[in-house]
Amino acid sequence: MAEKSAATGPIFVIAILLVAGIALGLELSVPTSPAYSLPGIPAHPAHYVNVTLYADANGWNSNQKGLPVQSGLKVNPTIVVLPGTVVNFTVIEEDNQPHTLTIAQGSSISSTSDTLLSTSDITTTTGHVSFAQAYFDTLGEYTYWCVVHPQTMIGHLWVNNSLPTFSLPTPPANMSANANQTLYADSNGWNYSHGAVNPVLYFRLGTLVNFTIIQEDGNQHGFYIAPGSNESSYNEVLLKPSSLSTKVGATSNFTAYFNVTGEYTYWDPNYANATEGHIFVVIGINSIILTVTSNGLDLNGNLNSSILVKNGSLLRIGINDSAKISYDVLLAKGYSPSKTNITIVGTNSSNETVVYVPSVAQAFTLYDGFSSSTYHHLFTYVNIVNYSLSAANFVWNQNSTTNPTLSVSAGDLVNFTIVNTDNLNHTLEVNYGNSYNSTLAVKVAEVTNGNASSSGYYLFNQTGNYTYWDYYHPNTAIGRITVTGSKGTTAPAIASVMPIYSPLILNSAGKNEV
Repeated sequence: MAEKSAATGPIFVIAILLVAGIALGLELSVPTSPAYSLPGIPAHPAHYVNVTLYADANGWNSNQKGLPVQSGLKVNPTIVVLPGTVVNFTVIEEDNQPHTLTIAQGSSISSTSDTLLSTSDITTTTGHVSFAQAYFDTLGEYTYWCVVHPQTMIGHLWVNNSLPTFSLPTPPANMSANANQTLYADSNGWNYSHGAVNPVLYFRLGTLVNFTIIQEDGNQHGFYIAPGSNESSYNEVLLKPSSLSTKVGATSNFTAYFNVTGEYTYWDPNYANATEGHIFVVIGINSIILTVTSNGLDLNGNLNSSILVKNGSLLRIGINDSAKISYDVLLAKGYSPSKTNITIVGTNSSNETVVYVPSVAQAFTLYDGFSSSTYHHLFTYVNIVNYSLSAANFVWNQNSTTNPTLSVSAGDLVNFTIVNTDNLNHTLEVNYGNSYNSTLAVKVAEVTNGNASSSGYYLFNQTGNYTYWDYYHPNTAIGRITVTGSKGTTAPAIASVMPIYSPLILNSAGKNEV
Protein backbone atom coordinates (compact mmCIF):
# COMPACT_ATOMS: atom_id res chain seq x y z
CA MET A 1 0.00 0.00 0.00
CA ALA A 2 1.42 3.39 -0.95
CA GLU A 3 2.14 5.74 1.94
CA LYS A 4 -0.08 8.79 2.28
CA SER A 5 -0.56 11.71 4.62
CA ALA A 6 -2.48 14.99 4.65
CA ALA A 7 -1.53 18.50 5.70
CA THR A 8 -2.96 19.43 9.06
CA GLY A 9 -5.27 22.35 9.66
CA PRO A 10 -8.95 23.11 10.15
CA ILE A 11 -11.27 21.17 7.90
CA PHE A 12 -14.57 22.74 6.92
CA VAL A 13 -15.97 20.13 4.57
CA ILE A 14 -18.78 18.27 6.32
CA ALA A 15 -21.66 20.26 4.87
CA ILE A 16 -20.06 20.41 1.42
CA LEU A 17 -19.49 16.68 1.32
CA LEU A 18 -23.06 15.97 2.39
CA VAL A 19 -24.42 18.06 -0.47
CA ALA A 20 -21.94 16.61 -2.94
CA GLY A 21 -22.77 13.12 -1.78
CA ILE A 22 -26.45 13.57 -2.60
CA ALA A 23 -25.59 14.69 -6.13
CA LEU A 24 -22.85 12.20 -6.83
CA GLY A 25 -24.17 9.16 -5.05
CA LEU A 26 -21.86 6.21 -4.94
CA GLU A 27 -19.09 8.04 -6.80
CA LEU A 28 -17.86 9.44 -3.51
CA SER A 29 -17.70 6.03 -1.85
CA VAL A 30 -13.94 5.68 -2.08
CA PRO A 31 -12.85 2.22 -0.90
CA THR A 32 -10.76 2.33 2.25
CA SER A 33 -9.14 -1.02 1.38
CA PRO A 34 -8.46 -0.98 -2.37
CA ALA A 35 -8.38 -4.25 -4.26
CA TYR A 36 -5.03 -3.22 -5.72
CA SER A 37 -2.00 -1.72 -4.05
CA LEU A 38 1.17 -0.26 -5.41
CA PRO A 39 4.26 -1.95 -3.97
CA GLY A 40 5.68 -0.79 -0.67
CA ILE A 41 8.48 1.75 -0.64
CA PRO A 42 11.90 0.16 -0.13
CA ALA A 43 14.41 1.49 2.35
CA HIS A 44 16.71 2.83 -0.39
CA PRO A 45 14.84 3.55 -3.64
CA ALA A 46 16.91 4.39 -6.70
CA HIS A 47 15.11 7.62 -7.60
CA TYR A 48 12.79 10.28 -6.24
CA VAL A 49 10.55 12.58 -8.32
CA ASN A 50 8.36 15.43 -7.03
CA VAL A 51 5.01 16.04 -8.76
CA THR A 52 2.54 18.78 -7.80
CA LEU A 53 -1.09 18.56 -8.96
CA TYR A 54 -3.86 21.13 -8.52
CA ALA A 55 -7.21 19.40 -7.94
CA ASP A 56 -9.81 20.99 -10.22
CA ALA A 57 -13.02 19.40 -11.51
CA ASN A 58 -12.19 20.55 -15.06
CA GLY A 59 -8.95 18.58 -15.00
CA TRP A 60 -5.78 18.35 -12.92
CA ASN A 61 -4.17 21.81 -13.18
CA SER A 62 -7.02 22.88 -15.50
CA ASN A 63 -7.65 26.41 -14.29
CA GLN A 64 -5.11 26.89 -11.58
CA LYS A 65 -6.53 29.55 -9.26
CA GLY A 66 -4.26 29.16 -6.29
CA LEU A 67 -0.78 30.53 -6.07
CA PRO A 68 1.91 30.25 -7.26
CA VAL A 69 0.99 30.75 -10.86
CA GLN A 70 2.37 28.09 -13.15
CA SER A 71 4.36 28.59 -16.32
CA GLY A 72 3.86 26.20 -19.21
CA LEU A 73 1.40 24.24 -17.08
CA LYS A 74 0.08 20.98 -18.49
CA VAL A 75 -3.52 19.86 -17.86
CA ASN A 76 -3.64 16.23 -16.70
CA PRO A 77 0.13 15.98 -17.23
CA THR A 78 1.77 12.78 -18.41
CA ILE A 79 4.44 11.79 -15.90
CA VAL A 80 7.47 9.73 -16.95
CA VAL A 81 9.74 8.04 -14.38
CA LEU A 82 12.43 5.40 -14.26
CA PRO A 83 11.88 2.00 -12.63
CA GLY A 84 12.58 2.13 -8.91
CA THR A 85 11.22 5.66 -8.52
CA VAL A 86 9.33 7.05 -5.54
CA VAL A 87 6.95 9.79 -6.70
CA ASN A 88 6.24 12.40 -4.05
CA PHE A 89 2.77 13.70 -4.91
CA THR A 90 1.67 17.11 -3.63
CA VAL A 91 -2.04 17.78 -4.24
CA ILE A 92 -3.43 21.29 -3.74
CA GLU A 93 -7.20 21.73 -3.45
CA GLU A 94 -8.38 24.16 -6.10
CA ASP A 95 -12.13 24.54 -6.47
CA ASN A 96 -13.85 23.67 -3.17
CA GLN A 97 -15.06 20.35 -4.59
CA PRO A 98 -14.27 16.84 -3.30
CA HIS A 99 -11.46 14.99 -5.09
CA THR A 100 -9.38 11.83 -4.83
CA LEU A 101 -6.02 10.80 -6.25
CA THR A 102 -6.53 7.25 -7.43
CA ILE A 103 -4.18 5.15 -9.57
CA ALA A 104 -4.31 1.86 -11.42
CA GLN A 105 -1.98 -0.12 -13.65
CA GLY A 106 -2.92 0.09 -17.32
CA SER A 107 -4.11 2.66 -19.84
CA SER A 108 -7.60 3.29 -18.44
CA ILE A 109 -9.63 3.67 -15.27
CA SER A 110 -10.08 0.41 -13.42
CA SER A 111 -11.97 -0.83 -10.38
CA THR A 112 -8.72 -2.54 -9.40
CA SER A 113 -7.09 0.62 -8.10
CA ASP A 114 -5.23 2.20 -5.23
CA THR A 115 -6.53 5.48 -3.75
CA LEU A 116 -3.48 7.41 -2.62
CA LEU A 117 -5.52 10.36 -1.31
CA SER A 118 -9.21 10.25 -0.40
CA THR A 119 -11.72 13.10 -0.37
CA SER A 120 -11.10 13.58 3.34
CA ASP A 121 -7.34 13.76 2.74
CA ILE A 122 -7.59 16.43 0.04
CA THR A 123 -10.58 18.23 1.67
CA THR A 124 -12.68 20.92 -0.04
CA THR A 125 -10.81 23.88 1.45
CA THR A 126 -9.16 25.87 -1.34
CA GLY A 127 -5.40 25.91 -0.93
CA HIS A 128 -5.31 22.86 1.35
CA VAL A 129 -2.18 20.79 0.67
CA SER A 130 -1.98 17.00 0.99
CA PHE A 131 0.84 14.57 0.30
CA ALA A 132 1.28 10.98 -0.84
CA GLN A 133 4.16 8.75 -1.88
CA ALA A 134 3.98 5.96 -4.43
CA TYR A 135 6.66 3.53 -5.60
CA PHE A 136 6.90 2.37 -9.22
CA ASP A 137 9.15 -0.53 -10.17
CA THR A 138 7.17 -2.24 -12.97
CA LEU A 139 7.56 -1.01 -16.54
CA GLY A 140 4.46 0.12 -18.35
CA GLU A 141 1.58 2.58 -18.26
CA TYR A 142 -0.48 3.64 -15.26
CA THR A 143 -3.60 5.82 -15.06
CA TYR A 144 -4.29 8.32 -12.29
CA TRP A 145 -7.66 10.05 -11.82
CA CYS A 146 -10.24 11.48 -9.44
CA VAL A 147 -13.16 9.11 -8.79
CA VAL A 148 -15.52 12.07 -8.38
CA HIS A 149 -14.63 13.57 -11.78
CA PRO A 150 -13.32 10.61 -13.82
CA GLN A 151 -14.15 12.08 -17.24
CA THR A 152 -12.11 15.25 -16.78
CA MET A 153 -9.49 14.54 -14.10
CA ILE A 154 -7.53 11.73 -15.69
CA GLY A 155 -3.85 11.48 -16.58
CA HIS A 156 -1.18 8.89 -17.26
CA LEU A 157 2.14 7.85 -15.76
CA TRP A 158 4.76 5.85 -17.64
CA VAL A 159 7.55 3.79 -16.14
CA ASN A 160 10.28 3.65 -18.80
CA ASN A 161 13.88 2.50 -18.88
CA SER A 162 14.94 5.94 -20.10
CA LEU A 163 13.74 9.50 -19.68
CA PRO A 164 13.28 12.05 -22.44
CA THR A 165 16.28 14.28 -22.96
CA PHE A 166 16.26 18.06 -22.85
CA SER A 167 18.41 20.62 -24.60
CA LEU A 168 18.05 24.30 -25.34
CA PRO A 169 17.48 25.10 -29.03
CA THR A 170 20.27 25.94 -31.44
CA PRO A 171 20.39 29.69 -32.19
CA PRO A 172 19.90 30.96 -35.74
CA ALA A 173 22.97 30.84 -37.95
CA ASN A 174 25.40 33.76 -37.54
CA MET A 175 23.52 35.08 -34.50
CA SER A 176 25.72 36.90 -32.00
CA ALA A 177 25.09 36.95 -28.27
CA ASN A 178 22.82 39.89 -27.39
CA ALA A 179 23.06 39.56 -23.60
CA ASN A 180 25.87 38.86 -21.15
CA GLN A 181 25.57 37.20 -17.77
CA THR A 182 28.37 36.66 -15.24
CA LEU A 183 28.05 34.24 -12.32
CA TYR A 184 30.61 33.52 -9.61
CA ALA A 185 30.89 29.79 -8.85
CA ASP A 186 30.82 29.25 -5.09
CA SER A 187 29.78 26.14 -3.15
CA ASN A 188 27.63 28.37 -0.92
CA GLY A 189 25.63 29.62 -3.89
CA TRP A 190 26.13 31.47 -7.15
CA ASN A 191 27.43 35.02 -6.47
CA TYR A 192 27.68 34.22 -2.76
CA SER A 193 30.17 37.06 -2.18
CA HIS A 194 28.87 39.30 -4.97
CA GLY A 195 25.43 40.60 -4.06
CA ALA A 196 22.25 38.54 -4.32
CA VAL A 197 22.85 34.80 -4.03
CA ASN A 198 21.47 32.58 -6.82
CA PRO A 199 19.98 35.59 -8.63
CA VAL A 200 16.72 35.33 -10.54
CA LEU A 201 17.52 36.10 -14.18
CA TYR A 202 15.11 37.55 -16.74
CA PHE A 203 15.70 37.31 -20.49
CA ARG A 204 13.51 38.40 -23.36
CA LEU A 205 12.29 35.75 -25.78
CA GLY A 206 14.87 35.08 -28.49
CA THR A 207 17.90 36.08 -26.41
CA LEU A 208 21.28 34.44 -26.98
CA VAL A 209 23.07 34.77 -23.65
CA ASN A 210 26.85 34.66 -23.24
CA PHE A 211 27.46 33.20 -19.77
CA THR A 212 30.77 33.80 -18.01
CA ILE A 213 31.45 31.56 -15.01
CA ILE A 214 34.22 32.75 -12.66
CA GLN A 215 35.91 30.34 -10.24
CA GLU A 216 35.44 31.68 -6.71
CA ASP A 217 36.42 29.08 -4.10
CA GLY A 218 38.76 26.59 -5.77
CA ASN A 219 36.25 23.74 -5.91
CA GLN A 220 34.91 21.95 -8.98
CA HIS A 221 31.76 23.54 -10.40
CA GLY A 222 29.35 22.77 -13.23
CA PHE A 223 26.28 24.46 -14.67
CA TYR A 224 23.10 22.46 -15.35
CA ILE A 225 19.76 23.78 -16.61
CA ALA A 226 16.26 22.26 -16.72
CA PRO A 227 12.80 23.52 -17.68
CA GLY A 228 10.53 24.29 -14.76
CA SER A 229 11.00 25.42 -11.18
CA ASN A 230 12.94 22.40 -9.87
CA GLU A 231 16.20 20.61 -10.49
CA SER A 232 15.50 17.62 -12.69
CA SER A 233 17.18 14.74 -14.50
CA TYR A 234 15.46 16.21 -17.57
CA ASN A 235 18.28 18.70 -18.05
CA GLU A 236 21.15 19.93 -20.21
CA VAL A 237 24.77 20.19 -19.07
CA LEU A 238 26.02 23.59 -20.23
CA LEU A 239 29.28 23.40 -18.25
CA LYS A 240 30.83 20.12 -17.14
CA PRO A 241 32.43 20.29 -13.67
CA SER A 242 35.73 19.24 -15.20
CA SER A 243 35.68 22.14 -17.69
CA LEU A 244 36.21 24.91 -15.13
CA SER A 245 39.69 25.21 -13.64
CA THR A 246 39.93 25.08 -9.85
CA LYS A 247 42.25 28.08 -9.89
CA VAL A 248 40.50 31.00 -8.21
CA GLY A 249 39.68 33.61 -10.83
CA ALA A 250 39.65 31.15 -13.74
CA THR A 251 36.79 31.65 -16.21
CA SER A 252 34.74 29.57 -18.59
CA ASN A 253 32.24 30.73 -21.23
CA PHE A 254 29.27 29.19 -22.98
CA THR A 255 26.14 30.45 -24.73
CA ALA A 256 22.49 29.57 -24.21
CA TYR A 257 19.63 30.44 -26.56
CA PHE A 258 16.16 30.99 -25.08
CA ASN A 259 13.28 31.00 -27.57
CA VAL A 260 10.54 29.47 -25.40
CA THR A 261 8.89 31.52 -22.68
CA GLY A 262 8.58 30.13 -19.18
CA GLU A 263 10.71 29.22 -16.20
CA TYR A 264 14.01 27.33 -16.08
CA THR A 265 16.14 26.20 -13.12
CA TYR A 266 19.94 26.35 -13.10
CA TRP A 267 22.27 24.77 -10.54
CA ASP A 268 25.70 23.34 -9.81
CA PRO A 269 25.44 19.51 -9.58
CA ASN A 270 28.21 19.35 -6.98
CA TYR A 271 26.31 21.64 -4.57
CA ALA A 272 22.75 21.24 -5.79
CA ASN A 273 20.89 22.34 -2.66
CA ALA A 274 22.91 25.51 -2.22
CA THR A 275 23.17 26.65 -5.85
CA GLU A 276 19.64 26.53 -7.25
CA GLY A 277 18.64 29.64 -9.21
CA HIS A 278 15.87 30.48 -11.68
CA ILE A 279 15.56 31.98 -15.12
CA PHE A 280 12.41 33.51 -16.60
CA VAL A 281 12.09 33.96 -20.36
CA VAL A 282 9.46 36.58 -21.13
CA ILE A 283 8.04 38.20 -24.26
CA GLY A 284 8.55 41.70 -22.85
CA ILE A 285 9.26 43.68 -19.71
CA ASN A 286 6.80 46.36 -18.55
CA SER A 287 6.92 48.62 -15.51
CA ILE A 288 4.42 50.59 -13.45
CA ILE A 289 4.86 52.79 -10.40
CA LEU A 290 2.20 52.79 -7.68
CA THR A 291 2.32 55.78 -5.35
CA VAL A 292 1.00 55.21 -1.85
CA THR A 293 -1.57 57.82 -0.74
CA SER A 294 -4.03 57.98 2.12
CA ASN A 295 -6.79 57.26 -0.44
CA GLY A 296 -5.18 54.19 -1.97
CA LEU A 297 -2.60 53.33 -4.62
CA ASP A 298 -2.20 56.05 -7.23
CA LEU A 299 -1.26 55.01 -10.78
CA ASN A 300 -0.43 57.95 -13.05
CA GLY A 301 -2.87 60.18 -11.18
CA ASN A 302 -5.67 57.57 -11.01
CA LEU A 303 -6.96 55.52 -8.11
CA ASN A 304 -9.04 53.22 -10.38
CA SER A 305 -7.29 51.98 -13.52
CA SER A 306 -6.98 48.93 -15.76
CA ILE A 307 -3.52 47.32 -15.99
CA LEU A 308 -3.09 44.97 -18.95
CA VAL A 309 -0.38 42.30 -18.96
CA LYS A 310 -0.05 39.84 -21.82
CA ASN A 311 0.69 36.28 -20.72
CA GLY A 312 4.34 35.43 -20.97
CA SER A 313 5.48 38.99 -20.31
CA LEU A 314 6.88 40.47 -17.13
CA LEU A 315 5.39 43.27 -15.05
CA ARG A 316 7.67 45.13 -12.67
CA ILE A 317 5.63 46.86 -9.94
CA GLY A 318 7.40 49.68 -8.15
CA ILE A 319 5.94 51.04 -4.91
CA ASN A 320 6.67 54.71 -4.25
CA ASP A 321 6.05 55.56 -0.60
CA SER A 322 7.94 58.81 -0.18
CA ALA A 323 5.34 59.97 2.38
CA LYS A 324 6.09 56.90 4.57
CA ILE A 325 2.44 55.83 4.78
CA SER A 326 1.71 52.31 6.07
CA TYR A 327 0.32 50.15 3.28
CA ASP A 328 -0.41 46.58 2.18
CA VAL A 329 -0.43 45.80 -1.54
CA LEU A 330 -2.91 42.97 -2.05
CA LEU A 331 -4.01 41.01 -5.10
CA ALA A 332 -7.41 39.29 -5.19
CA LYS A 333 -8.98 37.22 -7.96
CA GLY A 334 -11.99 38.86 -9.53
CA TYR A 335 -13.25 42.40 -9.91
CA SER A 336 -13.36 43.63 -6.32
CA PRO A 337 -11.33 43.37 -3.09
CA SER A 338 -11.74 40.05 -1.35
CA LYS A 339 -10.77 38.28 1.84
CA THR A 340 -9.20 35.66 -0.41
CA ASN A 341 -6.08 37.42 -1.58
CA ILE A 342 -2.32 37.27 -1.69
CA THR A 343 -0.09 39.88 -0.12
CA ILE A 344 2.34 41.28 -2.67
CA VAL A 345 4.00 43.58 -0.15
CA GLY A 346 3.15 43.21 3.52
CA THR A 347 2.57 46.08 5.92
CA ASN A 348 5.26 48.52 4.93
CA SER A 349 6.21 52.18 4.88
CA SER A 350 9.06 52.22 2.38
CA ASN A 351 9.74 51.91 -1.33
CA GLU A 352 9.60 48.39 -2.75
CA THR A 353 9.74 46.56 -6.10
CA VAL A 354 8.14 43.23 -7.02
CA VAL A 355 7.93 41.31 -10.28
CA TYR A 356 4.92 39.48 -11.71
CA VAL A 357 5.19 36.84 -14.48
CA PRO A 358 1.69 35.70 -15.58
CA SER A 359 0.93 32.55 -17.54
CA VAL A 360 -2.84 32.14 -17.10
CA ALA A 361 -5.68 34.43 -18.12
CA GLN A 362 -7.22 36.00 -15.02
CA ALA A 363 -8.85 39.18 -13.75
CA PHE A 364 -7.36 40.48 -10.50
CA THR A 365 -8.02 43.39 -8.18
CA LEU A 366 -4.89 45.23 -7.01
CA TYR A 367 -5.39 47.41 -3.95
CA ASP A 368 -4.10 48.76 -0.65
CA GLY A 369 -5.39 46.82 2.32
CA PHE A 370 -5.49 50.04 4.34
CA SER A 371 -7.73 51.75 1.76
CA SER A 372 -9.75 49.19 -0.20
CA SER A 373 -12.43 51.59 -1.45
CA THR A 374 -10.21 52.39 -4.46
CA TYR A 375 -8.52 49.72 -6.54
CA HIS A 376 -7.06 48.83 -9.92
CA HIS A 377 -8.02 45.94 -12.19
CA LEU A 378 -5.08 43.83 -13.33
CA PHE A 379 -5.90 41.70 -16.37
CA THR A 380 -3.58 38.94 -17.61
CA TYR A 381 -4.68 37.86 -21.07
CA VAL A 382 -3.92 36.01 -24.29
CA ASN A 383 -5.41 38.45 -26.81
CA ILE A 384 -7.37 41.70 -26.79
CA VAL A 385 -10.67 41.90 -28.72
CA ASN A 386 -12.74 45.06 -29.28
CA TYR A 387 -16.55 45.16 -29.43
CA SER A 388 -18.74 48.25 -29.76
CA LEU A 389 -22.44 48.22 -28.85
CA SER A 390 -24.98 51.01 -29.37
CA ALA A 391 -27.73 51.51 -26.80
CA ALA A 392 -30.97 52.59 -28.47
CA ASN A 393 -34.69 51.91 -28.01
CA PHE A 394 -34.03 49.67 -24.99
CA VAL A 395 -31.85 47.16 -26.93
CA TRP A 396 -28.21 46.70 -27.89
CA ASN A 397 -27.26 47.16 -31.54
CA GLN A 398 -24.18 46.22 -33.53
CA ASN A 399 -24.08 46.88 -37.28
CA SER A 400 -27.90 46.93 -37.44
CA THR A 401 -28.14 43.62 -35.57
CA THR A 402 -30.21 43.64 -32.37
CA ASN A 403 -28.63 41.99 -29.33
CA PRO A 404 -26.09 40.10 -31.45
CA THR A 405 -24.41 36.92 -30.27
CA LEU A 406 -20.72 37.68 -29.79
CA SER A 407 -17.92 35.14 -30.12
CA VAL A 408 -14.57 35.11 -28.29
CA SER A 409 -11.99 32.54 -27.23
CA ALA A 410 -10.97 31.63 -23.71
CA GLY A 411 -8.17 33.93 -22.65
CA ASP A 412 -9.53 36.91 -24.58
CA LEU A 413 -9.72 40.28 -22.86
CA VAL A 414 -12.62 42.16 -24.46
CA ASN A 415 -12.67 45.92 -24.56
CA PHE A 416 -16.38 46.81 -24.64
CA THR A 417 -17.43 50.28 -25.80
CA ILE A 418 -21.07 51.30 -25.36
CA VAL A 419 -22.42 54.25 -27.33
CA ASN A 420 -25.40 56.16 -25.95
CA THR A 421 -27.73 57.03 -28.85
CA ASP A 422 -31.00 57.65 -26.96
CA ASN A 423 -29.72 59.80 -24.06
CA LEU A 424 -30.90 57.36 -21.40
CA ASN A 425 -29.00 55.65 -18.60
CA HIS A 426 -27.30 52.40 -19.65
CA THR A 427 -25.03 49.99 -17.81
CA LEU A 428 -23.40 47.04 -19.58
CA GLU A 429 -23.07 44.04 -17.27
CA VAL A 430 -21.64 40.59 -18.02
CA ASN A 431 -22.01 37.30 -16.20
CA TYR A 432 -21.46 33.62 -16.84
CA GLY A 433 -24.55 31.60 -17.85
CA ASN A 434 -27.50 31.79 -20.24
CA SER A 435 -29.44 34.54 -18.45
CA TYR A 436 -28.69 37.72 -16.57
CA ASN A 437 -27.73 37.34 -12.93
CA SER A 438 -27.38 40.44 -10.78
CA THR A 439 -25.44 38.51 -8.14
CA LEU A 440 -22.76 37.22 -10.50
CA ALA A 441 -22.63 40.16 -12.91
CA VAL A 442 -19.69 42.53 -13.35
CA LYS A 443 -20.35 46.13 -14.35
CA VAL A 444 -18.20 46.76 -17.41
CA ALA A 445 -19.23 50.19 -18.74
CA GLU A 446 -21.81 52.82 -17.85
CA VAL A 447 -23.32 55.90 -19.54
CA THR A 448 -25.84 58.36 -18.17
CA ASN A 449 -28.16 60.82 -19.83
CA GLY A 450 -25.92 63.17 -21.79
CA ASN A 451 -22.84 60.88 -21.90
CA ALA A 452 -21.78 59.82 -25.38
CA SER A 453 -19.83 56.62 -24.68
CA SER A 454 -17.99 54.53 -22.11
CA SER A 455 -15.53 51.63 -22.27
CA GLY A 456 -14.45 48.83 -19.97
CA TYR A 457 -12.77 45.42 -19.94
CA TYR A 458 -14.01 41.92 -19.20
CA LEU A 459 -11.75 38.85 -19.16
CA PHE A 460 -13.18 35.58 -20.53
CA ASN A 461 -11.20 32.70 -19.04
CA GLN A 462 -13.83 29.95 -19.10
CA THR A 463 -15.46 28.26 -22.07
CA GLY A 464 -19.25 28.24 -22.35
CA ASN A 465 -21.99 30.86 -22.60
CA TYR A 466 -22.01 34.29 -21.00
CA THR A 467 -24.77 36.90 -20.94
CA TYR A 468 -24.34 40.62 -21.54
CA TRP A 469 -27.22 42.90 -20.61
CA ASP A 470 -28.33 46.39 -19.66
CA TYR A 471 -28.91 46.84 -15.95
CA TYR A 472 -31.71 49.34 -16.74
CA HIS A 473 -33.36 47.23 -19.45
CA PRO A 474 -32.53 43.59 -18.60
CA ASN A 475 -35.48 42.01 -20.44
CA THR A 476 -34.94 43.72 -23.79
CA ALA A 477 -31.26 44.69 -23.98
CA ILE A 478 -29.76 41.26 -23.50
CA GLY A 479 -27.49 39.06 -25.63
CA ARG A 480 -25.18 36.08 -25.44
CA ILE A 481 -21.44 35.65 -25.70
CA THR A 482 -20.06 32.25 -26.66
CA VAL A 483 -16.55 31.41 -25.47
CA THR A 484 -14.90 28.58 -27.36
CA GLY A 485 -11.79 26.50 -26.78
CA SER A 486 -8.74 28.07 -25.24
CA LYS A 487 -6.13 29.67 -27.44
CA GLY A 488 -3.67 28.67 -24.76
CA THR A 489 -1.07 30.96 -23.29
CA THR A 490 1.86 32.62 -24.93
CA ALA A 491 4.10 30.36 -22.89
CA PRO A 492 4.40 27.11 -24.90
CA ALA A 493 4.99 23.94 -22.95
CA ILE A 494 8.70 23.41 -22.37
CA ALA A 495 8.50 19.81 -21.19
CA SER A 496 5.79 17.31 -21.92
CA VAL A 497 6.64 14.87 -19.16
CA MET A 498 5.90 16.89 -16.03
CA PRO A 499 4.03 20.01 -14.99
CA ILE A 500 6.14 23.16 -14.85
CA TYR A 501 5.69 25.74 -12.16
CA SER A 502 6.84 29.29 -11.51
CA PRO A 503 6.35 31.76 -8.68
CA LEU A 504 3.76 34.48 -9.10
CA ILE A 505 5.37 37.25 -7.14
CA LEU A 506 9.12 37.67 -6.82
CA ASN A 507 10.64 40.19 -4.45
CA SER A 508 13.13 42.61 -5.91
CA ALA A 509 15.96 40.99 -3.94
CA GLY A 510 17.94 38.61 -6.08
CA LYS A 511 16.65 39.64 -9.47
CA ASN A 512 18.75 40.56 -12.44
CA GLU A 513 16.78 41.94 -15.35
CA VAL A 514 18.19 42.02 -18.85
